[in-house]
Amino acid sequence: MQAGDRVDKYVLERKLGEGGMAQVWVARHVDLGKLVAIKCLSTRLTSNPEFEQRFLSEGRRQAALRHPNIVEVLDFLVRGEDRFLVMDFVEGESVTELQKRKPGPLPLEVVESIGQDIALALDHAHKRGLVHRDVKPSNILLDEALKAYLTDFGIALAVGEERLTRTGVAVGTVHYMSPEQIARPREIDHRTDIYSFGCVLYDLLTGRPPFVSPEGDTDFTVMNGHLTLQPPPIRSLNPETPEALEQVVLKCLAKDPKDRYATGEELARALRRAFHPDAATGQMYAQEPRTPTPTANHEFTPPPPAGVRSGLWLMVALLVIVLGGGAAVLYWNTRPKDVPVVQQETATPPPAAQPASAQAPETSQPPAAAIKQTSAPVAPQPATPKQVETKPAAPKSSPAAKDPAPSELRLRTCMALGLTEAQCIERLKQTP
Repeated sequence: MQAGDRVDKYVLERKLGEGGMAQVWVARHVDLGKLVAIKCLSTRLTSNPEFEQRFLSEGRRQAALRHPNIVEVLDFLVRGEDRFLVMDFVEGESVTELQKRKPGPLPLEVVESIGQDIALALDHAHKRGLVHRDVKPSNILLDEALKAYLTDFGIALAVGEERLTRTGVAVGTVHYMSPEQIARPREIDHRTDIYSFGCVLYDLLTGRPPFVSPEGDTDFTVMNGHLTLQPPPIRSLNPETPEALEQVVLKCLAKDPKDRYATGEELARALRRAFHPDAATGQMYAQEPRTPTPTANHEFTPPPPAGVRSGLWLMVALLVIVLGGGAAVLYWNTRPKDVPVVQQETATPPPAAQPASAQAPETSQPPAAAIKQTSAPVAPQPATPKQVETKPAAPKSSPAAKDPAPSELRLRTCMALGLTEAQCIERLKQTP
């Protein structure tokens, strides 16, 4: 195959990569102009009918996956003896290519992004009965925003890739194989992907896979490490790694599948807690289509922070005080003028004549003297009841009471509301 060749409605533009099993090309749809990735399997493998059926089955299963972090299979094509998988094209690079450009440990924020994306992608596939079985950096693609995509589901196993062969043939995969995948390949389940992804996380944090022997990087030493050894501590190779994150990776690398995380979702939650120990970790949801619900179109609006709520209450309280003060001032400025007279008359009722005469025998003075002392204030008494019911005029005819003038009383009332004397005088001038 070469650039310019046509595969159905796609024209090959450039080769992305080539391995022992297939070539991957960038191609463009002749009508839509859309770029896609086309994987063309080796013709030496398509001659086996059993292999062809298994490859088609794997393509169908991957095509059924719909997840934002999984490369989608768009089509399966046959041209003579060639078999093609048409997939979405991710403009970017694989994690392996990123590691070649930037050797050593990757930044923690990049590890967090890849960890969350791939853990949820694996969880989505596992819930649909598909085990990847070949999770490694070269099968994780990154776009320009460093969003991670998982690709090549089950292809290596489907084509019968020999994983336990000569040095250099399967090194790219053997570094990320689980113990059961090495010793008991027929007994593997989805937890083998958890182990393999733990090896990838170890590689991202340290710059090398977990079981790289100083004596030589051979298949035997690497497989022996998976089966019998514990990897070197991550923090000894990268001290910036949080201790909690190291514990998450070591749990993924447990020899017994029962000691690993049970699901990719559980792993994603653990990664989130490790990277953000002070943040609440809720349920992790894969971004996949869901059945609409009556509340699906309503966005959740979080309550305002405590400081904002207290500020709102303070503003409401100040508004009530200001409105209450204004209402009190308005009341005193517009109240009836006869109110002070009625209050004065009811507050200090004049003494009756009869009790005065009754007390006379108890004093040493003559009764006449007692009558003479009380006669002055009792004089206006007959007119008092009528003044309460009609227009009162008692203050003018009762100089002995010495009540404050209405203007002075209004001034005192205004000042009691917290205003200065000058402010109150100005307000009283404006009020008739």
